[in-house]
Amino acid sequence: MPYVVCFRAKGQLEYRRVAEQVRGSWGQVGSAIRFDINGYSEHTGALVGMQMRGVARNEGNGTWQWELARLDDRFLDGEFPEPPPEPMDTNYQSGST
Repeated sequence: MPYVVCFRAKGQLEYRRVAEQVRGSWGQVGSAIRFDINGYSEHTGALVGMQMRGVARNEGNGTWQWELARLDDRFLDGEFPEPPPEPMDTNYQSGST
């Protein structure tokens, strides 16, 4: 399911999918970035040009690689955009056995 992550001022984050919106927080030091979504999943990575890439883990110990691409600012508060074919979350591994 496509999603948009909005990095707002003062470390505020919004994670939006077509049917939901939740909050989180984020921080950046140089090109290193860290963000969490609703206290459920922790994402760490790096800003590389106009993309971010990294790894994530959720409360259930699932892990995956993620990539985000910058979208035009008109999508921050408006219509939900059609996602590009890449980047996307990959290699999800469930923490349960």
